[in-house]
Amino acid sequence: GDCRTTQQRRSGNSMKVVFTCTNPPSRGESEVTMKGPEAYTSRTTTTTTAGGKPETMTMEASGKWISADCGNVRPIVPPKR
Repeated sequence: GDCRTTQQRRSGNSMKVVFTCTNPPSRGESEVTMKGPEAYTSRTTTTTTAGGKPETMTMEASGKWISADCGNVRPIVPPKR
């Protein structure tokens, strides 16, 4: 929560973002690479402190377009607050 982008740059088919957050206090960077018009990969590394000790988390993701028709899969409805 409460994150701000401190740097952002694009080169070719990739975009790199550096960010800081206050809740919980953390910082990190993320890179998203488009693999054509219908797919992407991403890698995000975040550093924070948990229980007084530094902690680093790295997440990798990928996605691709499958179809405009999701069949019987219903959209996710976020809970009301």
